[in-house]
Amino acid sequence: MKMKQVCGQTGLTERTVRFYVEKELCSPETRWIDGRKYYDFSPENVEELRQTAELRKAYFSIQAIVDMRRQPERIPEILKTYRQGLAMDASHKQRILDVMDQIDVDRMNSLSQLVSSLEKVSSSLSLPQVDLSPDFGKMDGLSREEKEQAYEGYQRRQQRDAKMGKIVVYIIAGLNVLGSLLSWIVQADFAYLFTFLVQVGFSVALCCGVRWIRWLFVAGGALGAFAAFALVVQAAGIPGMPAWYFIYAAFVLLSSVATAIVLAWYRPVKEFFYQMKNG
Repeated sequence: MKMKQVCGQTGLTERTVRFYVEKELCSPETRWIDGRKYYDFSPENVEELRQTAELRKAYFSIQAIVDMRRQPERIPEILKTYRQGLAMDASHKQRILDVMDQIDVDRMNSLSQLVSSLEKVSSSLSLPQVDLSPDFGKMDGLSREEKEQAYEGYQRRQQRDAKMGKIVVYIIAGLNVLGSLLSWIVQADFAYLFTFLVQVGFSVALCCGVRWIRWLFVAGGALGAFAAFALVVQAAGIPGMPAWYFIYAAFVLLSSVATAIVLAWYRPVKEFFYQMKNG
């Protein structure tokens, strides 16, 4: 099952699913293709994600869920700690609420005044665990808004790359159809009609993001470049060969090489095929 289907079944975003996988709350089959990590989720993985989401809604920590999944015999112990934490948290929040009920919020106009009012309760409390043991990651120093903006920027770049990749793929497919059509017209042979129809089918499949067709075009580009180079070498030994022949062969050589390189390694093309496969 692909990421798009999993998100549809669980109601989770792709970002949340990837976070849960990174935290080892779910272990789908992983493959690397063209430098991209692909996940293949089983029904059991989907159930793990659903269970994780429900436990997170109930304020279970990531570590507690991991521990319960790895060591089911520890569930009673973890539940006792969890219940104590909930009770303590509720007690602390009730004390804060009692103080807040005595505050005239409309006349509260400074942070110092607010701190003075809360201090008789907060002074006996400890800092949140995340403050005591902060997780310094690669986005350290960024606010939540800045992180969201960075992620949105990353998504925009992906969409921009996919759009550019789509344009490039469509151009290659169109040129392939045009070249086959011209060959049929020039040769005036019905045998080339079959070749033309096959190439049209291949080009449509390429535009639809069929992965093996992409690599078929890459192989075809490499073979076309080799054949064009061989013709140039052969023609160079024939006296009186017209200049247009060499120009044509050079064009075929360069276009074949460009097709193979762009389809195999151009990042926007990779992003286009990734999104066509995974949504």
